[in-house]
Amino acid sequence: DTIRHMNRSSDDSQLSDEFCSRGLEYKTTSFYQQRQTAKREIRTVVFEEQDFQREQGMTDTMWIAKLSEEQSRACVASAIELAQQDERDSCEYLER
Repeated sequence: DTIRHMNRSSDDSQLSDEFCSRGLEYKTTSFYQQRQTAKREIRTVVFEEQDFQREQGMTDTMWIAKLSEEQSRACVASAIELAQQDERDSCEYLER
């Protein structure tokens, strides 16, 4: 039921108190598509760099790792933001 409600609404605040969406974001169509797109973009950057390095007859795994890290920066920032929100929510809950 919760996932159905989440798919119908783009705003979590519209969920009633009986539904908790935290941890289920990846089950929604929108979030799933965003996640797949991000993963595909990261893979593309890495594979293109690997192909380039092969053509040049070189291997720089540290550079490839750096490209992957930079490409995934938005995903990491989003995860940190969710974690911070979890912390605020749990502190608010414990103060009740």
